[in-house]
Amino acid sequence: MLPTVLKYFIGENPATDITKRMTRACVSGYMLYQISPNSPPVVVQTSNPHDTVHGMLVLGLDVDQRNLIYDLEGGLMNLVDAKVQIRLRDSSLPCHDICSGRKIDAGMFAWHGSKEGLIPLESTAWPLDCFLKEKFYENIVNSQRRNMLDGSGLFL
Repeated sequence: MLPTVLKYFIGENPATDITKRMTRACVSGYMLYQISPNSPPVVVQTSNPHDTVHGMLVLGLDVDQRNLIYDLEGGLMNLVDAKVQIRLRDSSLPCHDICSGRKIDAGMFAWHGSKEGLIPLESTAWPLDCFLKEKFYENIVNSQRRNMLDGSGLFL
């Protein structure tokens, strides 16, 4: 989940730099699919341990914040236990991500329905370009800006 979207849904102060509580991660045995050509992807478990999804691990959420995410994602998804491999940036190697050998227990939301009709993504990470151009994202960004200015955060 993008930092701006995450802060919006968990009610975090828009001025908070939540990226400090996020790190790159990868999970094996899963692939990305779409419900429709323009929908955000869903994570689907596969039988191939070499299938991989790259994303972000969010650390330090309190119970209320986790419950807000569960309310958002829980309809079509199941909260599952996953072993994720964290990704670190090595400052001595500019522009290189290093997958650490350490796996961390984490919760993630995975599609629990049939894969029939789902569209497999060729990418191991969510291509964000289209989402960032959508009105939905624009409304969230505008709401966060209003919240910083006047505290209302209301969609107009």
